[in-house]
Amino acid sequence: MRLVIDMQGAQTASRFRGIGRYTFSLVKEMARLRGEHEILLVLNAAYADTIEQIRADFAQWLPVDAIRVFEVAGPVDGHDVANDSLRKASESMLEAFFYSLKPDVILISSLFEGFYGYAVTISGGLNGVAPTAVILYDLIPQVHPHIYLRDPDMNRWYLGKLNHLKRADILLSISESSGRDAVDHLNFSEQAVINISTACDPQFHPIYLSEATRSHLDTTYGINRPFVLAAGDTDARKNLDGLFRAFANLPEEIRDSYSLVLVGHGVFHQKNHFLSLAIKAGLQRSELIFTGYVSDSELNLLYNACSLFVFPSWYEGFGLPVLEAMTCGKAVIAANSSSLPEVLGRQDALFAPRDDVAMTTKMAEVLGNAEFRQDLERHGLEQAKKFSWEFSAHRAWNALQNLHAQHLDQRSATRIHPTRRP
Repeated sequence: MRLVIDMQGAQTASRFRGIGRYTFSLVKEMARLRGEHEILLVLNAAYADTIEQIRADFAQWLPVDAIRVFEVAGPVDGHDVANDSLRKASESMLEAFFYSLKPDVILISSLFEGFYGYAVTISGGLNGVAPTAVILYDLIPQVHPHIYLRDPDMNRWYLGKLNHLKRADILLSISESSGRDAVDHLNFSEQAVINISTACDPQFHPIYLSEATRSHLDTTYGINRPFVLAAGDTDARKNLDGLFRAFANLPEEIRDSYSLVLVGHGVFHQKNHFLSLAIKAGLQRSELIFTGYVSDSELNLLYNACSLFVFPSWYEGFGLPVLEAMTCGKAVIAANSSSLPEVLGRQDALFAPRDDVAMTTKMAEVLGNAEFRQDLERHGLEQAKKFSWEFSAHRAWNALQNLHAQHLDQRSATRIHPTRRP
């Protein structure tokens, strides 16, 4: 089977987010486990600065000619309706490019790309030549349109992407929760949605914290006492304002002992806004630390050094930071919404995200009870073992092989055998 994978999810701004990390990790493992199958990776020439790095990253698993590059006729940004004709032309060009590669199955790593930038994605099409699978991360704008689709341009663009998504033959969801949303909100059949789950990078693991390491935390980020860690983002669903209020309501003896550390690129760039929210919630400036964007090695260090990781988001496709923190052996508490309960796997580590008192109570319970905290740490290490890229890659391959077989059966069943040649 020849599998052609659209890798733009690893090229756009998504490469700095969970989507890019997911794309890299899953496809690498699929390449390692490909057996007799052939893989071709499709890249967008408009993101020229990413191409050589991707070639290098996959050099161990794929031959050089397995990476193919296509051109777009820009501008194609989805936020500007004036670009619609060029974007449609570029979609036709991409479809023709896929067709030229003679795929048996096409896999789209990230369909919801291109509101800004140069990404062009398609799903379905090719006149039945090859079936298409799409990795489904979430349907957050569809589930919460009153928050995410108020802008007319975003609404128009997103609905167009949904129409592409509906033409996919199967969806590979990253959690049971996100897959259920496709069934409930887009009327996909349960058989057409396969949960392949997710995992985290192997570089997230428990480490020994030396005095030099602790000194590094102080000099680099100003972290000089125990801290609660949260992965921040500017998205409203991340519920940082709720976290600020909950932290401000902690008992005084706990607040005096801990800092609240927010890691994240977007939050750092809107630092003044979030600092204002925190102060309004009752926090002191000295209690809050913004790290900005950090490398994975630094993030691993922060996970290991924290006393507690809190994830208060009220909606996630998966919630990768929860798994990363557990893999590092840390106590984790999270909201009892969307995919987070299936990732965390422990009822007494959950809280209602819109209930500030419940969040405060759960943080205080962990920080004030060493036995409970240690129990959560042990649980996290065991729970994290249930997730691996090998498992996800095997699930993906099985789904794609079944899709290919079904496609061959359908073509065979519909093939016309004339009694004489016209």
